Amino acid sequence: MNLRDLLVGQVVPNLEVSGISEMSKDVQAGDLFLAVGDSALQKTHIAEANRRGAVCVLTDQTTSLGGDLSGVPLIYIGDLATRRGALASTFYSNPSRELECVGITGTNGKTSIAYWVADLSSRIGFKTGYSGTLGWGALESLRPASLTTPNAVEIQKRLFHLLKEGCSRTAIEVSSHALDQGRVSDVIFDIGVFSNLTRDHLDYHKSMKAYAECKAKLFRDFDLKCAVVCIDDPFGKTIADYLGTRVLTYGLKGDVSWVARPSPSGYTVKWNTPWGDFENELPFFCDFSIANLGAAIGVILVSGGSVKQLVGALGNLRQIPGRMEIISNMNQSCPCVILDFAHTPEAVRLVLTSIRARTSGRLICVIGCGGDRDQGKRKEIGKIVSELSDFVWLTSDNPRREDPMEIIRQVASGFTTDNFSVSLDRKDAIREAITSSEDQDIVMLLGKGDESTQEVNGVFLPFSDRDIAKQVVGGLV
Repeated sequence: MNLRDLLVGQVVPNLEVSGISEMSKDVQAGDLFLAVGDSALQKTHIAEANRRGAVCVLTDQTTSLGGDLSGVPLIYIGDLATRRGALASTFYSNPSRELECVGITGTNGKTSIAYWVADLSSRIGFKTGYSGTLGWGALESLRPASLTTPNAVEIQKRLFHLLKEGCSRTAIEVSSHALDQGRVSDVIFDIGVFSNLTRDHLDYHKSMKAYAECKAKLFRDFDLKCAVVCIDDPFGKTIADYLGTRVLTYGLKGDVSWVARPSPSGYTVKWNTPWGDFENELPFFCDFSIANLGAAIGVILVSGGSVKQLVGALGNLRQIPGRMEIISNMNQSCPCVILDFAHTPEAVRLVLTSIRARTSGRLICVIGCGGDRDQGKRKEIGKIVSELSDFVWLTSDNPRREDPMEIIRQVASGFTTDNFSVSLDRKDAIREAITSSEDQDIVMLLGKGDESTQEVNGVFLPFSDRDIAKQVVGGLV
């Protein structure tokens, strides 16, 4: 695109731009680079973008940035921070106008709901992309992603590529950070989904009220055709009341509701919906997985899918990587090992409560807490795991730039029993937890889910709970 077509009405050079980026490390030759924020950091990022071949830089700084820009045009746009999503949308031909975009927000369940919306939609004939914690793209070929919701430019780029690849719908995990920072302000969402609101990210939002207000932005600031909202959650009920007729509720007393009976393979679930009732078997260990699936079912139905189509698709539902993922089951001559991403107090409580009801042996938990994140939840998580587990291995999660032993001390301060051991090395903790357990025990590996790295002092080291657990289990069977 010519720069003059992108910045209509402004006096700018006659330049052809082949791409657009707001991350200097992602700049490719011919790109337009958007530099936003602190002027000292901008100097560094502009220099890197220049080295990588940027043909022009837009900046929100009025003062001279200095440094050798080697003749690259530097254009001042004062409101660049709020315009970058719109600029990217224009550059990529407004892809969200052509895609049916489903935005999913809430503290817990975003990944499961988005993943199942993409899976079920594709199975009934709507090729659907996914964007979230697990990556982005078609589910069978996800590209890696570093954030739940990417920056304002990247999300437009992803939507453009999904459209080019033949998708007609996309399911997008929308974090509270992304809503607060305007990363998705220029995405045209057709359907919004709300799962729940529990404690998380208070290091950023400072209060539950501010956190809730950010989540509500998806339902108040966007012209949604419909919302799918959990009314088992008090804040969800508030959102549903605000939306009125533009909402489909789900939950035990929702428009989409269910009755679940434990079965040898998981649950037998009878679903009740405004479009008809049906029943199916689900290989789930936790009842909150049923609620997450209820949200996805709601999306399918409000967007034109039928109960008949759903019944067929649910028989082949995909296992979500790192979400209640079974590494070994009780039919093997070793403990049952399950990994899950649960890292908030409520998520940990729900996981362990559900599993507690399933085990005839002991419940063993391996858990840590992430560094440089909400410290207030650590003691609370410690109390929950000590009360719901028979034994706990406290270890590192992603310590980032914090002292991992200090994180563990904060988690341990919530323990009401002495049923734990400490192992700073997460690999050793996983190995000890599995090898010291018996056949009827269940070992829960919590916090990292599908992550393939461990962040320590700014370095991302290769690390997979799944790979380590499979290696240990392989030595036992």
